[in-house]
Amino acid sequence: MEDDILRAHQSNEEYHPDPVAYLDRAYEQTLEATSAPNDCQGTTTACGAQLYYKKSEETGENVPTLFITNLGDSQVLVMRPGEKEILYKTTEQWHWFDCPFQLGTNSLDTPRKNAALTMMEIEVGDIVLAMSDGVIDNLWEHEIVRIVTESLEKWETSDDPRTKAMGRIQFAASELMTAAKTIAEDPFAESPYMEHAIEEGLASSGGEFPTPGLPVPRGEHSFLFCVICLTRGQESWMISVLWLLSVFQTSQTRTATRDTRFYAHLYFSFF
Repeated sequence: MEDDILRAHQSNEEYHPDPVAYLDRAYEQTLEATSAPNDCQGTTTACGAQLYYKKSEETGENVPTLFITNLGDSQVLVMRPGEKEILYKTTEQWHWFDCPFQLGTNSLDTPRKNAALTMMEIEVGDIVLAMSDGVIDNLWEHEIVRIVTESLEKWETSDDPRTKAMGRIQFAASELMTAAKTIAEDPFAESPYMEHAIEEGLASSGGEFPTPGLPVPRGEHSFLFCVICLTRGQESWMISVLWLLSVFQTSQTRTATRDTRFYAHLYFSFF
C-alpha cells in the first residue's frame, strides 16, 4: 500500500488506490511466511476500508472517498450517527451457510478472484465499522446503530474519568463488544445467527461464538471490532481497535492458535 502511494505517477494518470491488489500481496506474503518450515495452517475472512481524498470535478475540492474491500462474512458498515442512518454495508459471501469465503490453507478463494470492492463518498463525522462475524452474528443492524449512537452520547455527557480516558471511539467499541459478547454467551438469546440457521432448516438457539467448521476451518476464535472515525474538521482518521480473544481449551485449540497466527500475519501485511 505504501509503495503504491509513494511510487511516481504520470501527470495525466488518474491515481486511485487498489485495495484488492494490496490484499492480494498480503495474502501471497502470508502464504510464503506460513509455509514450510513454519507450516502454519489456518484461514481467515478479510475486510478493510481505505480513505482516499478524490478531487471533485465540479468544485475542485478534495472529497473523502472510501474504498471498501470484503472477502467472507465479516462486514464493513458505514453509518451517520447524527441521523442514526446506515449508509452502506457489505454483503456476506458464503459458499453455503456457515462456510464463508476465506483466505488460507484448504481454501481455493483468493483476493483477485473473490474480493468485493466498493467505492463511496463519505462526510466528516461518518463512522466506519469493520466487524467480524463475532459481532454481526450476535447483533442486528439496528442494535449496532443504537449502541454506537448511545455510546457516543454517553461519552459526551459522562463525568467518569475512566470513561473519558478511553476516548469516544474506543468507548463505543468497548460497549459494542460487550453487547455482542453478552448475546454470544446467552443460550436463550435471539440472534441473527440463530435466525439464519432456522431459515436453513437447522435447529439453533442463543448467540454464536465463532468456532472452526468443516470443510474449511473457520479459525475465528475472537471477536474483532475496529472503528474508524473521520474526525470533525480535519482530514485525518481516528482509529480504535479492540480485541477480545477467546481460545477454548478443546481439541480445536491447536488449530485455533494456527488460524490466529495466519490471520495476524495477513492483517499486518495488509496494513
